[in-house]
Amino acid sequence: MIVRIMSKYELMRLAKSLNAVMLTRLGAPTPEEMGGCKSVHVEEVGSHKIIKFETNEDDTKFATIVLRGNTKNTLEDIGRAIDDAVNVYGCMTTD
Repeated sequence: MIVRIMSKYELMRLAKSLNAVMLTRLGAPTPEEMGGCKSVHVEEVGSHKIIKFETNEDDTKFATIVLRGNTKNTLEDIGRAIDDAVNVYGCMTTD
């Protein structure tokens, strides 16, 4: 299976969430370098097709929040609010 990801930051997030190692060499990865997931499938959210990677709950430290709204400004405001809330939670758990 091949998934094309144009952003290196999204690629790093995907590799980290699947416990995979990003390789800078050509060749087959070793079993330690390969990540894993329970299932991969295409879903339609709204009118957009997405690729959904499902992992075991114990293996990952990530969660996905899907935002839907009627205007771009509303989505940006909600995104900033969620980002602030996640950062506050992170600060609370480290103190």
